[in-house]
Amino acid sequence: MSIQNYATQAPRSGVFLGKIYVDAVAKERLARQGRAEVLPLNSSDTYKGRRYLPYGASGGSVDSINRFFANGTGDRVAAMVQAHQSQEGLTGPPDHLTAVDTVVVIQEYDCLYSYTNKAAELYEDNIPQEQIKKTGQRIGLVNEMIIFSALKAATNVFYGGAGNSLSTVNGPLTLSLQRKVIRSLDANHADEITSMIKASTMYDTTPVASGFLAFVHTDQDSTIQDMSGFTSIEKYASGKPMDGEIGKVGRVRYIGHPDMVSQQDAGAAVGAAPGMLSQSGTNVDVYSSIFMGADAWSHIVVRGKQGISPVHIPHTQREKADPHGRKGYVGASWRKAVMLENNGWMAAVHTCAEAL
Repeated sequence: MSIQNYATQAPRSGVFLGKIYVDAVAKERLARQGRAEVLPLNSSDTYKGRRYLPYGASGGSVDSINRFFANGTGDRVAAMVQAHQSQEGLTGPPDHLTAVDTVVVIQEYDCLYSYTNKAAELYEDNIPQEQIKKTGQRIGLVNEMIIFSALKAATNVFYGGAGNSLSTVNGPLTLSLQRKVIRSLDANHADEITSMIKASTMYDTTPVASGFLAFVHTDQDSTIQDMSGFTSIEKYASGKPMDGEIGKVGRVRYIGHPDMVSQQDAGAAVGAAPGMLSQSGTNVDVYSSIFMGADAWSHIVVRGKQGISPVHIPHTQREKADPHGRKGYVGASWRKAVMLENNGWMAAVHTCAEAL
């Protein structure tokens, strides 16, 4: 896919938009992953992705849509070879591609602050400028939550401890659990990630060191650091760490994210999960981590003038509803959608966090 650069333009609206972007982009971690798609104006309120199944694959589970070899007894390699042997003078029956479409509805979001003429003219702080800053931070936070909410609903699911559902989770992330996730990604032919969206107002990409990425809540930092084979970012032989990166274990690069909050008291009873964090002391909190390979998901990227529609109505702008100019407004609206295009190339891993 060709990526087009976009730089914030110079007019007043562009300058205002740029100020919002500075703080919105700073909150991004998840939003810098996935395949970035730009939403053209006057196109549609739906976002559609299409992929074609590989030879031998079938729809249904996250495994069957990615695998060339169907499960079964006997020598599956020999069966694959034999199926492709030709016979002299004969043309075998042709195969056909099977398309799988995924569609999501694009949603609109907004936030709005207000201030009075007194706050703007008499307070020692520049209230409108602070509200512009907070608008950007809020956009970044909400977008991260939109993405996190979609990704943790992935259908390729793993549970910590002896759990087999959210309510029975009773263990933390472990090296053994990581190996199970990576085995699943490899079996589904997931590619390691080699690039991410730039932390700027542009929506082109920048290269990163190859690996699968795992986004985790920062409450799990110590658990990951205690894993056998953990390498801290200070000891990387090459490659620049990503924002929030904790380190790597094997082929997995772990990125901490303080906003990927737990579902409090959603797991097993604390008696079945000794040493795990619990908000209430009755059931343990469940943390959802996201492991991902390349092109597992995509999203409408919030970049450029088409990405965010900012608004600043200063208090000095007098109108019938406010003839004395007593109130001003700062805010923005934007559109966002997240599409899970290949659940087999990512995984939602639900675990506990260890109490310190």
